[in-house]
Amino acid sequence: AFVGDNIQIHGYWGNDTITGNTSNNVIIGGGGEDKLNGGGGEDTLIGGLGSDQLTGGEGRDCFIFNTVDEIGQGANQDNILDFNTGLDTIDISGIDANSLNDGNQSFTFIGASDFSGQAGQLRFYGGLLCGDTNGDAVSDFQLAIAGVYSLPVTSIVL
Repeated sequence: AFVGDNIQIHGYWGNDTITGNTSNNVIIGGGGEDKLNGGGGEDTLIGGLGSDQLTGGEGRDCFIFNTVDEIGQGANQDNILDFNTGLDTIDISGIDANSLNDGNQSFTFIGASDFSGQAGQLRFYGGLLCGDTNGDAVSDFQLAIAGVYSLPVTSIVL
């Protein structure tokens, strides 16, 4: 599908391929293994459920994830293919960092350090952004970010 100027487009439950243009697009995948490409402009990409391939393209892009299940892990994880550190952002503020407490808590970014067994920790190592939402010191989601080996906290909306 081709997206027109500043339009929001939604995918469906199948494996969608959606490409934007040079304007500021909002592209939302569905429940399949989607391939979303923002094209030029300052785009917002929301993969949805399924293992998605996300490309922001040129411009300042925002990749939004609202649940642990949207990101996935292992063979089912989402992949950002062209993250531009210092320009693009990853927004995980919709994810409850601590599933043991009511409400929506923010993550604490711990860099490349190992999880300590405290719920709500977020770490980045080896091209993977990982979060522990239940305090078991094991990743509950893993987001692959191709070609990025250092991710400053300023690139993440916690």
